[in-house]
Amino acid sequence: TTAATAAALLPGGSVPEFLYQLTKMLTDAHNRDIIEWSTYSGNGRIEVHHPARLEREVLGRYFRHSKYSSFQRQLNYFGFRKIAG
Repeated sequence: TTAATAAALLPGGSVPEFLYQLTKMLTDAHNRDIIEWSTYSGNGRIEVHHPARLEREVLGRYFRHSKYSSFQRQLNYFGFRKIAG
């Protein structure tokens, strides 16, 4: 495993629930017009195309909350950073 992958694992080798649900959300083709994982720039990044729809239609299916600001805080906690917009 890479250092980043190992660092994301909890004691005992399990993946944090947020990262597990994030992966499910990003790999669901039904969400691509709202949020997607992109490698367009050569680096992987999450692109949120419609924040309001993300709150209304997507977040509640994967997380206990449906607030975009809470989702952003969780992304920041796990090392994701805003790069544009």
